[in-house]
Amino acid sequence: MVDIGTSGLRAGVIRQDGSLNFLNYESCRPDTPAPGLVEFDPQKMAEAVLRVCHATINDCSKTDKIDAVGITNQRASTVMWSKKTGKPLGPGLGWQDLRTVTQCITAAAEHQIKLAPNQTATKAAWMIQHYVVAKNLDLNDVRIGTVDSWIASVLSNNELHVTDSTNAGATGLCSLDATTWSDRVCGLLKVDIKLLPRIVKSTGIIGNATALPGAPPIAALIGDQQSSLIGQGCIAIGKTKITFGTGGMLDVFTGDIGPTRINRSENGSYPIVAYSDAKTTHWAAEAIMLSAGTILIGYAMTCKLFRQAKRATMLHLALMILVVSYSCPHYLVLAHRIGITAHAELCLVLLAALHALTLFVRFSKASPTAVLTCSRLLLPIRNLVFQRCASTAE
Repeated sequence: MVDIGTSGLRAGVIRQDGSLNFLNYESCRPDTPAPGLVEFDPQKMAEAVLRVCHATINDCSKTDKIDAVGITNQRASTVMWSKKTGKPLGPGLGWQDLRTVTQCITAAAEHQIKLAPNQTATKAAWMIQHYVVAKNLDLNDVRIGTVDSWIASVLSNNELHVTDSTNAGATGLCSLDATTWSDRVCGLLKVDIKLLPRIVKSTGIIGNATALPGAPPIAALIGDQQSSLIGQGCIAIGKTKITFGTGGMLDVFTGDIGPTRINRSENGSYPIVAYSDAKTTHWAAEAIMLSAGTILIGYAMTCKLFRQAKRATMLHLALMILVVSYSCPHYLVLAHRIGITAHAELCLVLLAALHALTLFVRFSKASPTAVLTCSRLLLPIRNLVFQRCASTAE
């Protein structure tokens, strides 16, 4: 098993009884070169994946034989690499990257295509313009894919260019049933379909991991939240899991009947492929907040909001939850407007928490008593803001 998350990656051996053994982990955090930008080095990611895979294979060599490799990954993060050399053509764009917000708004206004900046679609279009067109590279030597595609290429020594339906469905570039790429969307965004990977089922042998000892078959590709849904046993209609990792994702298994439209609901949830097999495609509904653990750990490290993350008070946690909860249904644009980015100053974080509390009361149509209670709560927090701002200024 190879698991490539947003902040770290790991490899381990899953035995027939479902137990996880010989786990090896490496941190692999993305960079934030400017507010709203999230990038990562695909080559460093590839090297780290190979290290943890080799470490796990070495650790288990006396007791276990690797029968197959499964890849699960952060979704929608986008990589572009050379078809000839297998080397990246530039930084990967993380799923939290917001540089293409304008393109998403334009697509909705001019073409009635609803895209989110955390999807692959506008990232791929941006990369083509900046990594290929701007550098006058040969488009025939270009491959674009999500992290599962990239790691499958790495493990197969650049032989495979594939993705599965759970990852394809998160790109914004595929058909409603997530089995083919959309000619209309790809055409409007000027993303050549021939650059994109072949869409395969989540389960089934797609090639061999020739970069690993014994060249075991690669037998599964699946997005991380979908693999979590399955791992928690939530594969009956109505079964639900919620994961608080780098981001926060709630997923509900909905069965074998696919959606009639791919847009978000009024409550902010949207349909996703839970997994696909030789027989059918299974579906789920998802709601997302782009930052969960990142908020707590990031500010603990960079702004010293908490002296130690594990000693965070319930007040701190409540404030951060109120802020990040507005990713769904209001998405990150609202949080971005009130200062919540990876570069936000400590004072902005606290001020944003004040905004979150008032927004919570306003949007929930709270009673006058609740508003009064909220105001009483805000007063000491406001004083704390001013104290911290003064301390920072000194």
